[in-house]
Amino acid sequence: MNAGRPTFAQRARIIELLARHEFDTRTVTYAYRRLGVSEDRIGRPVDTWLDSISIEQASNLIGKLEDL
Repeated sequence: MNAGRPTFAQRARIIELLARHEFDTRTVTYAYRRLGVSEDRIGRPVDTWLDSISIEQASNLIGKLEDL
C-alpha cells in the first residue's frame, strides 16, 4: 500500500466526520486527544496535521471517527 499522504477522498471524509462529531475542522484542539493526536499538534491547523499522516493512518482515523 502507498505510504503517502491521505487521498483527497480520505481528507474530505475525515473533515466531514470531524464536523459531524463537532470537532473544530480548522484547528487541532484538545478534543483531538480522543483520536490519539499528540499534544504537539494542538493549536496547529488541521490541514497540517492531515499532511503529516499516512494513507493507512487516515483509514484508521476514518474508522475511529465512524465508531464514535
